[in-house]
Amino acid sequence: MKGVINAMLIGDTIKKLRKEKGMTQDEIAVALDISRQAVAKWESNKSLPSTANIMKLAEVFQVDFRELLGDDDQKTEELQSYMVRIIQMDEKQKQKQRMIVALAKNFTVIASLYLLLFGVCCVGFKLMGVPDYIWSWTMKYHVFLVAFIYSLVCSILCRRRLGLYTLCGLVIGIVAGNIYGKISVRNSILHFNEGWLMLLISIFLITIIGMIVSFIRMREGKEGTELAVFNKVQKRSLAILSCFLLIVLTVVVCLGNRKLKFNDGAVAGYQAGYEKGADDKNNGLMEESTQVNADSIDKYDFGTPAFNGYMIYWPKGYKDGYKRGSSNDLQ
Repeated sequence: MKGVINAMLIGDTIKKLRKEKGMTQDEIAVALDISRQAVAKWESNKSLPSTANIMKLAEVFQVDFRELLGDDDQKTEELQSYMVRIIQMDEKQKQKQRMIVALAKNFTVIASLYLLLFGVCCVGFKLMGVPDYIWSWTMKYHVFLVAFIYSLVCSILCRRRLGLYTLCGLVIGIVAGNIYGKISVRNSILHFNEGWLMLLISIFLITIIGMIVSFIRMREGKEGTELAVFNKVQKRSLAILSCFLLIVLTVVVCLGNRKLKFNDGAVAGYQAGYEKGADDKNNGLMEESTQVNADSIDKYDFGTPAFNGYMIYWPKGYKDGYKRGSSNDLQ
């Protein structure tokens, strides 16, 4: 019986408020996106509006939803629960929007900083004539591009700090690599430029430091977002980025080691060839730049980078030594 009385109260209240607002049943139906017959049934107390429709009616009539319910405690409880869900959903939506804005901001910051670095390097090395011992190599082997993509991925995975560490490593690496490249060219007999070694060491070392800092901050709860889903992404992203960096580091170390061994073999081969060429010239022998003394390379295994470097640069050393005729000119 109580439900019937409450139904009558709700229906009568809807009808009363509608008339006070000077609205027709059709206008109410349009506002709520329902049929006019549904509104008529409410006002004739033949059915009750749903929780969502009661909230919409309260908005249309600009009244508190309790004014529509009267003494229906059960319905009030349902509406309060409904309101809590709506508020929670709205808050989650706002959080997602804030997160999207934050990610877009991170992306823009990283991209802008890399663009600035690219512009400064182009102006310095190409226009201002700063000696280039590292920039061309950085672009040729796509080191700049890989670092840029890595930093962007870091920002997308809520790791902007780590992306900035990689950028910092690239900046320091370009400066240090250019200086070390100049020194290595001057000190090498074959003028090998090993500035790339300092560049890669700087990038990887500072990126690893960034990972350690990010891990510590995450453990201390200083890094996190408002959404649980993004917190999970942050935790997993650090592991993914760490694995990727470890793989790249392993590949780079292997290739770098081969290159350094090749350079060592090349220097040894050039020196041996130079001395042999100078001796042949002084002894009045014919030039035999292709005759490599097998005994002189027995310390290198056949097919190794050092062996290949020795074999490639021995003829060059021999020709230079034969041409100059003095082993004292070797520097």
